[in-house]
Amino acid sequence: IHLQVATLLEVDTFTLALYDPARELIEFPLSFRDGQRRVFNSRPLNKQAPQELIDFVIEQKAALLLEDNIVERANTRRLTPPSDVGTTWLGVPLLTSDRALGCIAIGSRDPKRRFTKDDRRLLTTIATQGAVSIDNAQLYRQTQERSRQLGMLNSLTTQLSGTLDSQAVLDMIAPAMTDIARTDGVALFVWLDELQQQTLAMVRSNGLSAAFRNNPPLPLLSGTMAAVPLVIGSTSEEPRDEPFRAALASEGFTSWVELPLRYGSEVLGMLVGMYRPPKRFSVEELEVLRAFANQSALSIHNARLYRRAG
Repeated sequence: IHLQVATLLEVDTFTLALYDPARELIEFPLSFRDGQRRVFNSRPLNKQAPQELIDFVIEQKAALLLEDNIVERANTRRLTPPSDVGTTWLGVPLLTSDRALGCIAIGSRDPKRRFTKDDRRLLTTIATQGAVSIDNAQLYRQTQERSRQLGMLNSLTTQLSGTLDSQAVLDMIAPAMTDIARTDGVALFVWLDELQQQTLAMVRSNGLSAAFRNNPPLPLLSGTMAAVPLVIGSTSEEPRDEPFRAALASEGFTSWVELPLRYGSEVLGMLVGMYRPPKRFSVEELEVLRAFANQSALSIHNARLYRRAG
């Protein structure tokens, strides 16, 4: 894509930005200025005014052409001009049939250069072709990730089935959750009084501070012990339990998923996976996590039966 743009258009700056809707992050895999590679850290997509130009193009799924007077034209639209302001700027989205994959943005500092509607049409054509290749690559990566998760799930099933030691079973679950779901933190809650089910406690964790482990807040589902997962893509979306949100925020987490550990009609506990960047789950990802939670619940149940029988 960069070679096509560099060959067909006279530009000083080129940026390829990709949007990850699952984490609500914009990544910058490729950026050049005056032929020199630039590196930018990923950042959240800004949906509030004033937006940066790239954010606007991605969210609106529409091209943006600022022929000249970039700062003035951007301010008029309540947009934030780029830090390396040139004399002309053009951004077009990388579109599939249902979403924006990202954006191609180009700029020039040549006072005689002005991007035109013809430039916009040409860059849109390049972006359309590029979007197909990027979409295919992302689909392949997603397929590989799903295969990885299923492979780990099968391996874990074998490990859990190979022991009836209840403590060993609990030891396996939190690290496995980290590996399968790529979580930043995990908390495993089970009933300490297995029959009465009145005391729910965190018995294992991964990636959590000592302060959190010493005084863990109960999952939001603990009040109902619902049988379906609860997914929170951002702490700002969940108004029900301020102490729980505050505790997660103190650890730097913005998103989490609560998975009931269900055996038949009985909920044995709760498995919570936590993420620092915002996280969105596909239907396929949730199905893998539910299968993992169900297998964990089965192993906990079998280990408890074995302990009681002994």
